[in-house]
Amino acid sequence: MTHDFSYPKGTRHHKNSIRKEEFDLKTALKPEPVSTNLITFYQKHGFYDIMPSILNFASMTDLFPNKLRLKSNTNSNVELSRLQIACLISNIFLCQFLNPAHRIFKENPTNNVSKLQFEKMKFFKRYFEMLTKESFLEGSVKFHRVSVAHCPDWSSLKDKKIGPVTICLNEKIEDQNAAQLDFCNRRIGGGVLNHGAVQEEIMFLCRPECIASMLFTDPLDNNESLIIEGANIFSGYSGYRSALECQPLSKSMSNVSPTIIAIDALRFKEINSLYEFQITSIQRELNKAFAGFSMATTFNAFGNKEIATGHWGCGAFNGNKELKSIIQLLVASACDSSLIYCCFGEQKFYESFGRVHRRLTSKNVTIADLFHWTVKYVPKKVNHKSQTKALTLFDHIHTQITTVYGR
Repeated sequence: MTHDFSYPKGTRHHKNSIRKEEFDLKTALKPEPVSTNLITFYQKHGFYDIMPSILNFASMTDLFPNKLRLKSNTNSNVELSRLQIACLISNIFLCQFLNPAHRIFKENPTNNVSKLQFEKMKFFKRYFEMLTKESFLEGSVKFHRVSVAHCPDWSSLKDKKIGPVTICLNEKIEDQNAAQLDFCNRRIGGGVLNHGAVQEEIMFLCRPECIASMLFTDPLDNNESLIIEGANIFSGYSGYRSALECQPLSKSMSNVSPTIIAIDALRFKEINSLYEFQITSIQRELNKAFAGFSMATTFNAFGNKEIATGHWGCGAFNGNKELKSIIQLLVASACDSSLIYCCFGEQKFYESFGRVHRRLTSKNVTIADLFHWTVKYVPKKVNHKSQTKALTLFDHIHTQITTVYGR
């Protein structure tokens, strides 16, 4: 089946300044040495003992004899040793890249450094402290760009049933022994090096080796995902956005580095945008999720078919939680994977998603049926004067189940 991979109307997207050449570390760095003012700033804020190690890692540019690139519209791979990644992260931290987007500070910091920026420095500090132990420099991290040429015809999957979901109220995605979804920006890493502090940025701060991908990954197209294997976790966290805080690692955290599946959702101009429910938008999100979920079995470090996820694209991107959960359920079912869906403490959603999933599975609803019901749903604005309650997507699905399969 031929698919249109262009962007639907009503979405916010940037026409790319697509990377035109491969990443060459030696030409990407400033010719001058690290700023002494920057070194002094870091030393005053707890980096005195580890600064010699950071400077040493940054100097190891000879570890990169070849140029790097995960090029748009290709299936391509980059594998880096942890020592190579330490070199890249050190130069990011020391603001040595010519491109301001690849520095932790766009300019040398002054007294105007924000609380969030100071908090982000703590994540880097834990990373560099642990690198002083040789065991943390062993092994490598693999980055796979996946470009999917053909996606399912969702309306034709009449023989495949809706698959299993484990719905978690309070557990975090990173606590699961499963492939973990990165709610990414199409430019990988999003705002991790500036003022961003939502799901992707937090994941990359806890696993700083992921940040290396920002240097050589072209922006993702609508049919593409990025798979990261082997990125170690160095920090825990609490809070979100301006309340983010770096925390020690939980003792319950698995020693296995999970496979990370990075897929970017559409960014809508407003919450509950009517454009989100148009078939072009729904199919785009299905195909985007398929580009990632279809790789979960191939690359899953835990040897299972589980994918840990949550409200993908429902924060800063203004997505509808019910729609995004159904889209992910459809795609996981098509890929014979099972979801672990983390509700971030939202009791109402936890209960309502559980009810609709139980009915879907108890009635053996097919992917084709659920797809048709989803694209037929038309959201309506709440009439506050008459106090009529808008019919949600979950309500609509319950109605369709009763109509087609009975109570």
